[in-house]
Amino acid sequence: PLCIFLHSKLSEKPQTYFFLLTSADEPSHLSSTMSDLRLQTKICLSSIIFLLIVSFQAPSLSIWRPSSLSNATSNNTGIENDDFYPVSRLLSTGNSIQNLKVINWDKFLSSVLNIRISNSSRQCDIDLEGGCNCKHLVALSKGESTKQDRWQRHHQSLVQTSQSFTGDLDVLFLGDSIIEQWNGTRWLGKRSFIDSRKSFQNTFSKAHGAQLEGLALGAAGDNVQNLNWHVQNGFLPERVSPRVIWILIGTNNFGQHCSTPENVASGVLEVVHQSHLRKPNATIVVQGLLPRSDSIGNFLLGDSWNQIQRTNDLLKSISRLIPFLHYYEFPSDKLLISKQEMSNQFLRDGVHPSAAGYDLIGKDIEAEILKLLS
Repeated sequence: PLCIFLHSKLSEKPQTYFFLLTSADEPSHLSSTMSDLRLQTKICLSSIIFLLIVSFQAPSLSIWRPSSLSNATSNNTGIENDDFYPVSRLLSTGNSIQNLKVINWDKFLSSVLNIRISNSSRQCDIDLEGGCNCKHLVALSKGESTKQDRWQRHHQSLVQTSQSFTGDLDVLFLGDSIIEQWNGTRWLGKRSFIDSRKSFQNTFSKAHGAQLEGLALGAAGDNVQNLNWHVQNGFLPERVSPRVIWILIGTNNFGQHCSTPENVASGVLEVVHQSHLRKPNATIVVQGLLPRSDSIGNFLLGDSWNQIQRTNDLLKSISRLIPFLHYYEFPSDKLLISKQEMSNQFLRDGVHPSAAGYDLIGKDIEAEILKLLS
């Protein structure tokens, strides 16, 4: 039966690298015609030969076995070992993965992250001596100690905002200071940012004539670990059912830490995973990170932008695999005056959009969401 199944599957789609072998998947149209032992033997041999050929041509071929799934409850990975799940290698090498096929999306996301953590998925926080103190990238993390009280108060304020929302919610934005400032505050609610708030209301408040109703939950300085903590501690209450969850996070992992693109992509996927577990009916959109300088106030593009482009490429490739996940990237050339320099008209400090920048980006995001919901 195994040979018959392999033969039918590989003949049907040899480019499929991930599939699940179960007795229930035995092709029904073969069950009544394969009684002849000699025919079964020929098919079995041809299946084995074909499998060997495809294995040489596609070294990333992996079989996700039922025995692996039986252990999923205990280890939350859905796999037995890395040999049967080469996604971590694809992430680290940047090979094309658009042809891969995954059975269970939640297990897929968990497995990618668990593999990355067990091997090299570590983030480096810059310590006082200027070196790197490595921590797991996707570990739950609150705000840093110097601002933790204010960060916690801001978190509770955003949780209350989310819990008190009534009516139909088209889109929920999750992110860092870029999202916070769009919502009208800066520095964890310490200062108002009125012009940006008007931009958000004009695009995502039906009370102000917009087509869509939106809610923005963002915290200045947040990295992917912080947003992961927010999501698991109240940002997505049961009573709120956004049609779209829009995630923009990760720029601070480059601006404040020694993170790699693979690490940041893994962290963003964990936010996606946790969001989907809580809101399985929502469409989730990961926005590619915007251009940024290596330091606030500088408008020249440098290493941070190179790292961001690599991160965006990874997120775009992975998003193609997941039916509830979409990737969006605002055209970066609209924010630049050259390949080396950003426009201060749209990025006021080399990191955050100006009011005009929010207007420009917001209209494009609005069009994307309307297309998703149509």
